[in-house]
Amino acid sequence: MVSGKMARGILKVSKSYWETRLPQRWYSKKEYGTDAYWEEIVRKRYLTYFPYLYTAAEFRKHSGKKVLEIGVGVGTDLLQFAKHGAECYGIDLTKAGIKTTKKRFEDAKLKANLQVANAEKLPFKDDTFDVVYSMGVIHHVPDMKKAVSEIHRVLKPGGKAILWFYGKDWKYYLWFPLWGFIQGHFPKENLNQLAHRYMEVEGNVPIVRMFRKKEILAYFTEFSNARAFNHRGYGTSLGKKFYKINKAFAAVMNVLSRYNGWTIKAVK
Repeated sequence: MVSGKMARGILKVSKSYWETRLPQRWYSKKEYGTDAYWEEIVRKRYLTYFPYLYTAAEFRKHSGKKVLEIGVGVGTDLLQFAKHGAECYGIDLTKAGIKTTKKRFEDAKLKANLQVANAEKLPFKDDTFDVVYSMGVIHHVPDMKKAVSEIHRVLKPGGKAILWFYGKDWKYYLWFPLWGFIQGHFPKENLNQLAHRYMEVEGNVPIVRMFRKKEILAYFTEFSNARAFNHRGYGTSLGKKFYKINKAFAAVMNVLSRYNGWTIKAVK
């Protein structure tokens, strides 16, 4: 666990990092902000990169319910909840993420309560939400235990957290040390250090964690019930530079092993 002065410093660095690296932006080379641009992002997110996500995220199941997304990014996932009738709230560490998401909701003529905020200190009262959703965000938080506790706090009794985390898959155990050795970083750097170096599209992410099933479930002891699900798919976390080799290599590796993420569904 990271805490105190170090946590505040990492949070500041993380905010700076993500302000200029909003997720999904690299999915499309079309003119930014056009309908064609956003349509390609939606198509690639749910059909190419995360074909299981539309079902796993339960976008269609929470009409009329209060849904909070932690880390809205460019708003793609929160828009799906809104289109299916959820009352939507969203936070992001970055001003750029909130600005982009607000514009997309306005263009779609949909409503959401959006604000810049920190996952470790959610600006909501206890027992507020039916669902708290977050896709690939909480594993970047300095104090992850505190963030999970905050999710539990703002959920209504019987409310559900739907969260996605990186798993320790073939990239962690095979690709990172292989590429790290070629570049001269391994074995000087351990696997967790290599994850910091190579995860995300541009790498050198300020903080990131990857988990085995038992490790991630240990964060959810406050909840009455928590389950972890894994999904097959090739993913793209080797980054744009290695996309083609990643796709080919992963197509083979995923026959033998699971995909790189855990979907956690936890009930308060």
